[in-house]
Amino acid sequence: MKYLQSSSDTNPEREQEFEGYLCQVGRRLKDLRSLRKENLKTVSLATGISIHELKKIESGKVNFQLEILFQLCDHYNISGEEIVKWDI
Repeated sequence: MKYLQSSSDTNPEREQEFEGYLCQVGRRLKDLRSLRKENLKTVSLATGISIHELKKIESGKVNFQLEILFQLCDHYNISGEEIVKWDI
């Protein structure tokens, strides 16, 4: 996974949990886009985030910066808290 570094003190369970959170956030973002009947190109043009990056974010395959999360939240008119709430 991008940005996750392997080291001798890496906790595999914690890394797996983190990857799960990224997938949850990605699913929520994709669901918002679908509810608004927007395609990736529309979101890309509105936010300046590449289609390729949006695909990786929505699939949970990239650990992205908070700045990108806020750009997407602004676009969808939703708070960051609503996106990152965890299903525990």
